[in-house]
Amino acid sequence: MRKKSLVFIFLAVTLSITTSGCIDLFHVPGVAVSPDGSRIYFLEGDTESGSSGKLVSAPLGGTVDQTLFEGTDDNAASAYAVSPATGEVAFIRSGAEAGGTLIEIFNPADGSTRTLIGPEAFGLVGIGTMMQYSPDGSHLALTLLALPPDVTPESLNAEESELTDEQIAAITYRAYVVDVAGASLTEIVPGAPTAFNTLSWNASGTQVALNGWTDSNADGKIVIFPTTDTEEGVVGDGTNVFVYDVAGNSLSQVSSGGFDYAPTFVGDVLYWVGADMATEQIGIMSTEGIPYSTTNTITGIAPSPDGTKVVWAETQDNDGGEEQLPGLVYIADGNFGNVTLLAELPLNALPDVPVWMPDGQSILVTSTSVISQMITGFTASFSFSTDTESTPEASVEGNVVPPSVVQVNIATGEVTPVYTGAIANSSVYAGLIGLVASGALDEMMGGMGTSE
Repeated sequence: MRKKSLVFIFLAVTLSITTSGCIDLFHVPGVAVSPDGSRIYFLEGDTESGSSGKLVSAPLGGTVDQTLFEGTDDNAASAYAVSPATGEVAFIRSGAEAGGTLIEIFNPADGSTRTLIGPEAFGLVGIGTMMQYSPDGSHLALTLLALPPDVTPESLNAEESELTDEQIAAITYRAYVVDVAGASLTEIVPGAPTAFNTLSWNASGTQVALNGWTDSNADGKIVIFPTTDTEEGVVGDGTNVFVYDVAGNSLSQVSSGGFDYAPTFVGDVLYWVGADMATEQIGIMSTEGIPYSTTNTITGIAPSPDGTKVVWAETQDNDGGEEQLPGLVYIADGNFGNVTLLAELPLNALPDVPVWMPDGQSILVTSTSVISQMITGFTASFSFSTDTESTPEASVEGNVVPPSVVQVNIATGEVTPVYTGAIANSSVYAGLIGLVASGALDEMMGGMGTSE
């Protein structure tokens, strides 16, 4: 049996992915901030094992001094969120050692941890992709990768791990809402099979917007990779924006493009990013129109705490050149008027969605997506392999360049590094599975000169 290291695959994939493939996952933040703006929270990556199951905290501009959850290969933390009301940190942990999947709450005040939702409520083993508190802290919304019984988080990290086509097809992407006070879990159930990845609460806490992938090419499965020219061997699906009404427990589809992602409420007005694969135009959209468009790839939108400003990050197309162009951060009014380039990020070519500081005076920007980590060498230790007869085994070794957190001043555009170290993104496994399941990887690897 021949195998192919995903690390080597990713190096090839990054040469061809600009407006396609998993860019919806750039909308998952790389860090979270305490309500007083003094601390950041993130998953600390282990460059030896590829594990991202350790949840830690550091003072802004300092080094890690607090571990919320240590994590192991079979009991790992994934998606997390900070309550705007209490400062407590909710996180998902999963694995056989954890008894399945559960949500726990860490109290920074005394270092204690309590269980909010136990494994019996989920009834599965899942890896969290994204989690967000409602503005008043009363609810949590989350998405996760639900694994079939014969696939575990530990097996995904194992050095000789393999996934069959049947196992990949059995993995699903789900969404939930949690009533924090009542400690109750409600699954967001669509009318047709849908794979959810990213989400956003509205200002009043009554609705959750999600991007949801559907079987748009009618091949009987959902692959979180956009459909392009099937003659090139790339067969995937499309994604649109959905809105879930919390009180009514109902879901409706809002957009109807081929590839709409990164839904974001600015107040109670919903925006999203839409990509036209034919023209390579990327636009920020709403039901009222398209207030902004570009040929760059928009990786995420973030409104200021008071909703008067909005920022977004873009990655530039280098037109096939070898030069890595800097990431860009733009700022505009809350209705996307008066667009201005705020900052260039030479070290962050593929920036994640920005994260606002609570005082609205600055933002934090990271590069922690699976593609960003691979470019910097962070995922050089991943040996997660696919089961296929046509792909040779390959590996990549290189120097690890940890991603960092930078702070951008809103008034001046000044960029200041505030943390350097290995940071993992909770969307990493959703990105891995999406790239593998697309079938695009074998085609992209053609002619790369690999050997058994």
